[in-house]
Amino acid sequence: MIWILGGEQTDRLPYGDLVGAFTRAGVGFFSYDKRGGGQSQGACCPGDYGHFNLLTADAVGAVNAVRASTDVDPSRIGLVGTSQAGWIVPRAAVDSQQVAFVALASAAILPYDQVKAYAELTGGSGSDKPFPSKQEIAKRLQDTSPSGADPKPYLEQLRIPALWLYGTADREVPVDQSVALLDGLKAQGKDFTVVTFPDAGHGLLDSPPTDPQAPTTFVDWVRQRVRAEAEKRSS
Repeated sequence: MIWILGGEQTDRLPYGDLVGAFTRAGVGFFSYDKRGGGQSQGACCPGDYGHFNLLTADAVGAVNAVRASTDVDPSRIGLVGTSQAGWIVPRAAVDSQQVAFVALASAAILPYDQVKAYAELTGGSGSDKPFPSKQEIAKRLQDTSPSGADPKPYLEQLRIPALWLYGTADREVPVDQSVALLDGLKAQGKDFTVVTFPDAGHGLLDSPPTDPQAPTTFVDWVRQRVRAEAEKRSS
């Protein structure tokens, strides 16, 4: 599995507990420094300003690098991540055409400007503002032009299994609208698994997580997908 980092500059292995859970389950974990950080060159964090072309190219490059390793089965590579990775992973999976599955938590999959408007409405993670009503959220998104990066065209092109985890108290991404989009795609035949965690916030895979069941759900699903791809290849 290839970890795609979310927003801001973070360590290449931001969730040590999660890495350990995957490696103990026999799943290889590949992560890399975000451009402009660690040992990577370039300017940091174009995604924080709504620009994802370079970050998508980096993810595709990571797939190519992992496929070149003799220690990896190239038929069982997946892209995983959280938050901002939702704008990156669907397109990277489509562009690469070498990805077996996708697993994302708290993923931003609506147009960039709408997600940004939602976070401004809620105050973002850590805010103590009263949580807006469903009506307030719907109106804010309706009043916001659906501009900026939009993963929907790439979600529509995905032909691989995908996992989506959301916490219903997420202040960074609008959960109801994101789940509605995914459910609509499921109704069209997409192999999408969508799991919501009541009253959980954005950091579903943080240490500690906003819901203790989220990391377990994430790890178990990925492990099952890796095994399923192995069985498919052997048959």
